[in-house]
Amino acid sequence: MSNIYEGVGASIAFGTTIEGTLKFYGISGSIAWERAVIDTSHLGLTAWKTKVIAKLKDGQPFTVQIAEDPAVPVISDWSRNESIVITLPDSIGTITVWGGVTNITSGDLVIDEKPTMALTITPTNQNGSAVETGPVFTAS
Repeated sequence: MSNIYEGVGASIAFGTTIEGTLKFYGISGSIAWERAVIDTSHLGLTAWKTKVIAKLKDGQPFTVQIAEDPAVPVISDWSRNESIVITLPDSIGTITVWGGVTNITSGDLVIDEKPTMALTITPTNQNGSAVETGPVFTAS
Protein backbone atom coordinates (compact mmCIF):
# COMPACT_ATOMS: atom_id res chain seq x y z
CA MET A 1 0.00 0.00 0.00
CA SER A 2 1.36 3.39 -0.92
CA ASN A 3 1.78 6.21 1.54
CA ILE A 4 -1.20 8.58 1.13
CA TYR A 5 1.12 11.57 1.41
CA GLU A 6 2.75 10.57 -1.88
CA GLY A 7 -0.40 11.40 -3.82
CA VAL A 8 -0.15 8.13 -5.78
CA GLY A 9 -3.37 7.53 -7.67
CA ALA A 10 -4.66 11.10 -7.45
CA SER A 11 -6.37 12.76 -10.42
CA ILE A 12 -8.22 15.93 -11.35
CA ALA A 13 -11.14 16.28 -13.74
CA PHE A 14 -12.87 19.41 -15.04
CA GLY A 15 -16.65 19.26 -15.47
CA THR A 16 -17.10 20.30 -19.09
CA THR A 17 -13.91 21.68 -20.63
CA ILE A 18 -11.82 18.50 -20.67
CA GLU A 19 -12.91 14.92 -21.23
CA GLY A 20 -11.29 12.44 -18.87
CA THR A 21 -8.77 13.24 -16.18
CA LEU A 22 -5.43 15.04 -16.28
CA LYS A 23 -2.07 13.67 -15.17
CA PHE A 24 -1.48 15.67 -12.08
CA TYR A 25 1.62 15.97 -9.93
CA GLY A 26 0.68 18.01 -6.90
CA ILE A 27 -1.35 20.72 -5.19
CA SER A 28 0.18 23.91 -3.78
CA GLY A 29 -1.82 25.51 -1.06
CA SER A 30 -4.94 23.67 -0.05
CA ILE A 31 -8.65 23.66 -0.61
CA ALA A 32 -9.29 26.04 2.23
CA TRP A 33 -11.40 28.98 3.29
CA GLU A 34 -11.08 31.99 5.50
CA ARG A 35 -13.42 34.42 7.20
CA ALA A 36 -12.87 38.16 7.21
CA VAL A 37 -12.20 39.97 10.46
CA ILE A 38 -14.28 43.13 10.72
CA ASP A 39 -12.86 45.93 12.84
CA THR A 40 -15.62 47.38 15.05
CA SER A 41 -13.38 49.78 16.96
CA HIS A 42 -14.54 53.34 17.57
CA LEU A 43 -13.13 56.45 19.23
CA GLY A 44 -14.94 55.75 22.52
CA LEU A 45 -12.70 52.74 23.27
CA THR A 46 -9.78 53.30 25.63
CA ALA A 47 -7.73 50.08 25.74
CA TRP A 48 -8.48 47.55 23.01
CA LYS A 49 -9.54 47.42 19.38
CA THR A 50 -12.71 45.35 18.96
CA LYS A 51 -13.49 42.94 16.14
CA VAL A 52 -16.10 40.49 14.93
CA ILE A 53 -15.57 37.48 12.72
CA ALA A 54 -17.65 37.46 9.53
CA LYS A 55 -20.11 34.60 9.04
CA LEU A 56 -19.44 34.05 5.34
CA LYS A 57 -16.46 31.92 4.31
CA ASP A 58 -14.27 32.83 1.35
CA GLY A 59 -12.77 29.94 -0.67
CA GLN A 60 -9.04 30.36 -1.23
CA PRO A 61 -7.28 29.77 -4.56
CA PHE A 62 -5.05 26.71 -4.87
CA THR A 63 -2.62 25.57 -7.57
CA VAL A 64 -2.30 22.16 -9.21
CA GLN A 65 0.68 20.95 -11.22
CA ILE A 66 -0.34 18.97 -14.30
CA ALA A 67 1.43 17.37 -17.26
CA GLU A 68 1.84 19.73 -20.20
CA ASP A 69 2.04 18.83 -23.85
CA PRO A 70 3.89 21.75 -25.49
CA ALA A 71 2.32 20.82 -28.84
CA VAL A 72 -1.23 21.34 -27.53
CA PRO A 73 -2.45 24.91 -26.96
CA VAL A 74 -3.88 25.89 -23.60
CA ILE A 75 -7.66 25.61 -23.48
CA SER A 76 -9.11 29.08 -22.90
CA ASP A 77 -12.41 27.64 -21.62
CA TRP A 78 -10.68 26.56 -18.41
CA SER A 79 -11.60 29.97 -17.02
CA ARG A 80 -15.31 29.14 -16.96
CA ASN A 81 -17.09 28.24 -13.73
CA GLU A 82 -17.45 24.47 -13.54
CA SER A 83 -17.34 21.46 -11.28
CA ILE A 84 -13.74 20.36 -10.59
CA VAL A 85 -13.28 16.91 -9.03
CA ILE A 86 -10.05 15.94 -7.29
CA THR A 87 -9.76 12.21 -6.64
CA LEU A 88 -7.61 11.55 -3.59
CA PRO A 89 -5.08 8.68 -3.48
CA ASP A 90 -5.66 5.22 -1.99
CA SER A 91 -9.44 5.36 -2.57
CA ILE A 92 -9.87 7.93 0.21
CA GLY A 93 -12.53 9.82 -1.72
CA THR A 94 -13.07 12.93 -3.81
CA ILE A 95 -13.28 16.67 -3.29
CA THR A 96 -15.60 18.57 -5.60
CA VAL A 97 -15.11 22.32 -5.94
CA TRP A 98 -17.00 24.76 -8.16
CA GLY A 99 -14.60 27.27 -9.66
CA GLY A 100 -12.44 28.16 -12.59
CA VAL A 101 -8.83 28.49 -13.66
CA THR A 102 -7.61 32.02 -12.99
CA ASN A 103 -3.94 31.60 -13.89
CA ILE A 104 -1.94 29.24 -16.10
CA THR A 105 1.85 29.10 -15.91
CA SER A 106 3.95 26.80 -18.07
CA GLY A 107 6.92 25.18 -16.41
CA ASP A 108 10.43 25.25 -17.83
CA LEU A 109 11.26 22.73 -20.56
CA VAL A 110 14.27 20.85 -19.22
CA ILE A 111 16.02 17.79 -20.70
CA ASP A 112 15.00 14.55 -18.96
CA GLU A 113 12.18 16.21 -17.00
CA LYS A 114 8.45 16.04 -17.63
CA PRO A 115 6.98 19.30 -18.93
CA THR A 116 4.40 20.64 -16.49
CA MET A 117 2.12 23.61 -16.08
CA ALA A 118 0.55 25.15 -13.02
CA LEU A 119 -3.17 25.91 -12.94
CA THR A 120 -4.43 28.26 -10.24
CA ILE A 121 -8.03 27.44 -9.43
CA THR A 122 -10.24 29.95 -7.65
CA PRO A 123 -13.36 28.55 -5.99
CA THR A 124 -16.54 30.46 -6.91
CA ASN A 125 -18.68 28.64 -4.34
CA GLN A 126 -21.63 28.65 -6.73
CA ASN A 127 -22.71 26.01 -9.20
CA GLY A 128 -23.70 26.49 -12.83
CA SER A 129 -27.15 27.71 -11.74
CA ALA A 130 -25.61 30.36 -9.43
CA VAL A 131 -26.66 28.44 -6.30
CA GLU A 132 -24.30 28.67 -3.31
CA THR A 133 -22.24 25.47 -3.36
CA GLY A 134 -19.16 25.06 -1.16
CA PRO A 135 -16.50 22.35 -1.55
CA VAL A 136 -17.76 18.82 -0.86
CA PHE A 137 -15.72 15.85 0.37
CA THR A 138 -17.12 12.41 -0.52
CA ALA A 139 -15.53 9.37 1.12
CA SER A 140 -15.01 6.26 -1.04
